[in-house]
This record gives sequence, C-alpha cells and structure tokens, in this order.
Amino acid sequence: MNKKKAITNFILLLLLVVMIIIICVIIKKDIKATKEKESNETKMRMINYGSQVSPVGYMSAEPIVTNFIKAYNEKNGEGIVSLFDLVGTYIYSECEKDIDKFDQTYEDILTVGSTKYSDEDFMVMQYSLQSEETRMIKAISDLNVQVSLVSFTQIEDLTKYISRFTADIHTYSESEGIDETDTLEFILLKRDGAYYLIDYYAIEE
Repeated sequence: MNKKKAITNFILLLLLVVMIIIICVIIKKDIKATKEKESNETKMRMINYGSQVSPVGYMSAEPIVTNFIKAYNEKNGEGIVSLFDLVGTYIYSECEKDIDKFDQTYEDILTVGSTKYSDEDFMVMQYSLQSEETRMIKAISDLNVQVSLVSFTQIEDLTKYISRFTADIHTYSESEGIDETDTLEFILLKRDGAYYLIDYYAIEE
C-alpha cells in the first residue's frame, strides 16, 4: 500500500514539475515577445513649446467635429487649438503635396536619437508653434459667424499616421452676409490610438 502511495506521489510530483517547466517557458516567451515589440516600436520625442493648451485626441470623428463647431460658436480659440497636434501640423506643411512622404518625414524628425533635425531646427519649430497657436486663438476670437453640422463621414486611415474625414458645415453670419454650406476635409494625425487635427479646409466643388 505504501509502495502504491509512493508511486502516486512521485507521479503527482512529476506532473507538478512538468507544469512548472511549461509555465516558465510560457512566461519566458511572453517576456521575449514584449521586449521584441518594445524594441520594434518607434520611440517618438515630445516637443514642448510653452503651450498652455493640452491637445486632446479622440477615437472617432463625431467628438472632433462636435467640439470643433462648439469652439467656433463660442469664439473659443483654445478649444480649437486643443483639437490640434501642432507638431504634426508643422511637419505636414513640409509634405502636404505628397502625403505619402509624411510618415517617413514624421519619424525622421521625431524619432528619439534621429539626427534629421539639429537643435537649431527644433528651436525654430518651437518658435513657429508658439506663433501659430497665438494666431489660431486670435483668428477664432475675431470671427463673427455661427456654424452648424449638417453631416459627416467616418474616419478613413490613409497612411500609418495620416487619416481624414469630411463634414458638411453650414455657416451663417448676418453681418458678414454669409449663408452657405461647405464641405470641409479634416486631416488628422493618428498617434497612440487617438486622432488629432493637423489641418482642415473647404473642398472646392
């Protein structure tokens, strides 16, 4: 009886050892996969330029266009700026005529350790971003229009970082003699799973 019990205990011990080995192998593979994923991900630098407005990214078109209209109607320039990634806007302006080059240009400039930009280049960028933020805030506060949403499309991803959607927006201003509906195209930066504005313009029919 004791012999049978000893054999049973040995088998259970053996099974336990095998399970421990299997668990260790799985954990080791997970750790290796995580490290490989981290090493393959591009580490992007953050550009600080003294902004008092924190950018807010969204997962879909609706909150972007809703907050865009709300900010326009309230003459809230900070509200508009908060929808933007102005660093993305700055880089986009360098290659907007060929957006296929944007992804590479964006990574060339912002990848940690990249030598695409010198310290002087980043200083120029920071100054430009400060000026652009101030200009945008003032431009919205000087407007005298009311806008309303007619319709919008869902976001379409064009490249790794660039996406877009369109919206039909009605603009009215009695003092300015404006009463029209335009289709706006919103160009977005997709980063860390969220979307930020980098440009918008009326589509000419």
